[in-house]
Amino acid sequence: MTKAELIAIQKEAKAKVISNYVKFDFGYNNEIIFPFSAAKLVLEAFEFAETYNTDDYSNPTITPIEKKPEISFLSREQYVELKVKHLLGVNEAEENLNDQT
Repeated sequence: MTKAELIAIQKEAKAKVISNYVKFDFGYNNEIIFPFSAAKLVLEAFEFAETYNTDDYSNPTITPIEKKPEISFLSREQYVELKVKHLLGVNEAEENLNDQT
């Protein structure tokens, strides 16, 4: 990979970085990241959230939401680092292997 390609990838990752991020963990390896400003809107929307419950397939119901997602923060630096690794196709196992040699 050339230096120009690396710079282009870094610019692409940074272009999407506006502020810090909020990570919503819905369980089962289902985590969604929002910029902080959008995450505030999502949190406000959960006030009105309900569950479409299909425990009884022949008689679905709408019930109050039982569990909201767990929330954590992701810094701008963490976001850029993870995004660049993804765009470069670098995974954690390869990185650890290279560190040991």
